[in-house]
Amino acid sequence: PDPLAGALADGATDASDGTVSGASLFSNNMEAIKLRTTSDYNQQRQSSPALARDVQVLSQRAANSTDKARDGGFRGFIRTFRGKSSHMTTRETMTLSPWQKWSKHGRFPTKFVIHSLSLILLIVQVYLISGQFTPYMRGALHTFKAKFSPMETDIQGVVMTVDQFVKEIDRTRQEYYKLPEESVRQWAFVDSDDGTELPITLTLYKHSHLYYNATGKYYNWKPARLIEEEYSLNRDAFPPFDDMSDDEKTTLVHVLRRATVKFAYSSVQIGVVGPVATRWDVTVDHDLQSDGGQVATKVYARETIIADTVGGRNFGASDTLFILSALNITQLVLCSIHIMLNIKELIRDWLLFRQVRREFPKGVMLDDDDDNADGDDSHVRKRPYTSWNNVPMDVKLQFFNTWAICNIFGNAFVIVSCILNYAMVNGHSVSQFYNIVFATGSFFLCCSVLRYLNYSQQLKALAITVKLSSARATRMLVSILPIYMGYLLFGVLVFSRFTDRFRDTTNTAVSLFAMLNGDDIHPTFDDLGDNTPYSWISRVYLFTFVVFFITTILNIFIFVVEDGFLAAKELVWGGDILKKSRIPFNVNELFDTMEQRLQAQQQLHEQQQQSTNATTTTTTTTATT
Repeated sequence: PDPLAGALADGATDASDGTVSGASLFSNNMEAIKLRTTSDYNQQRQSSPALARDVQVLSQRAANSTDKARDGGFRGFIRTFRGKSSHMTTRETMTLSPWQKWSKHGRFPTKFVIHSLSLILLIVQVYLISGQFTPYMRGALHTFKAKFSPMETDIQGVVMTVDQFVKEIDRTRQEYYKLPEESVRQWAFVDSDDGTELPITLTLYKHSHLYYNATGKYYNWKPARLIEEEYSLNRDAFPPFDDMSDDEKTTLVHVLRRATVKFAYSSVQIGVVGPVATRWDVTVDHDLQSDGGQVATKVYARETIIADTVGGRNFGASDTLFILSALNITQLVLCSIHIMLNIKELIRDWLLFRQVRREFPKGVMLDDDDDNADGDDSHVRKRPYTSWNNVPMDVKLQFFNTWAICNIFGNAFVIVSCILNYAMVNGHSVSQFYNIVFATGSFFLCCSVLRYLNYSQQLKALAITVKLSSARATRMLVSILPIYMGYLLFGVLVFSRFTDRFRDTTNTAVSLFAMLNGDDIHPTFDDLGDNTPYSWISRVYLFTFVVFFITTILNIFIFVVEDGFLAAKELVWGGDILKKSRIPFNVNELFDTMEQRLQAQQQLHEQQQQSTNATTTTTTTTATT
């Protein structure tokens, strides 16, 4: 703590970095350092005022040279930007907020600034993507489904007969050629490499034979192979149905497993950024085996940004999407820096954890004498930690910042999305996968903002409420899961053949969850009552589910969350945390315990030293006598 020794030590450090003034000062004043550290320095200073004046001058020169050395170069710039930083204790490292570390110790909140900039860029990117691509893509998907979905369908949207199925494929072929001529949006056929128009591709997936021969009335249980046949359709040709009779068409349809029609369009989308050429690969899929005598039809479309030059034509996609590419590169750099800082934070947390575990005092037992000093035993104070093994696991886990892990995951997903965005801009069809990855990264980064709100006493109540309630809510979910599964399996087995609401486990779970939240209750009663042969079974099933889950389970959940909020309120706005058994210990108490144990060790050491001194004095007196 000596000012001169500290200043000269800084000068020595700067000397090792090549600072001439610091090296000269350090080498020419070794005698002053030795003099300053001697036990009789004060006596020499009183007897020699010149020596005291020289030491004062040397101290001022050392401070000036150190400040001058620190102000030079890139490191000096960083120090100036960060301010004068000071050493932080382990407790301060663990508990202070970023702005408290900045105001008290000059530690600039780098992670907070980078996190904020990354979120701002995320919002700008989402706005540009939603303004440039989303309206156009949503409208194009609706257009394709309206044009190429079956015209003659039942309530489930599937064709019924062989003739309808063949006509539906032929109608898809005709609509493909009519869309560019009739649509208000300009659509163009995609040309092949040689400049010719790409035809429609019809792919038939059929079994090698029928399992039942209606003519001979016998069954053939030999496993059938799945054969794939591909045909090219154009304006005039409709193979393989052109030259088939009705019986041949029926035989072919009976062995079909699936039929897909594929074609492509190109168009130009105009958004907030500018015009971008896009290719659409459309697939009309007909499933003939899933719904027992019906053909389920689904329309899919996949978009791809056309590269700058295709077939000698310049689309200029990179010029239009330059701003998106620039934002993408900036986001990639910020996320890379952020993920490295969070990894560094986790490493620091591990080192602090090892340090506290190593330095945790041992061998001194603390008596909790004031547990019931006032005679009030309504609240039992928790005993302090007597050893590292007694420290609860949840307190040990507080050394590791879970928000840093959340940030690492979020930044990793955003980095992958930046790479996918670059591939998408350059003509690769990764749009949907890019949206999923980008959305996942944005979700993690937005949720991790809560780490900064937890430093505020007024804003951290929500996070503490969730933390205190999650464990009990999870245990309650596990306890009621068997009952929910019983209702789920009962609904699938009894009602799946009569209504779409319970046709499989997924839809049954969705229907029960919707009823649990008070949605669609009356239509579900009507649906099961009108379509099931035993309506009283459906009534008992639904009434018991509604009464048990809505009137009982949901209210218990409310009580669990309310209890967690009350505990959080006591922790944030008042109350003795050590006297509330429902509030867990935190890492601050661990440091308090360490300080208490260190003080106890120091007192014990002083007592032992006093006892030793007393014994020595007594022995010396006796020997003298």
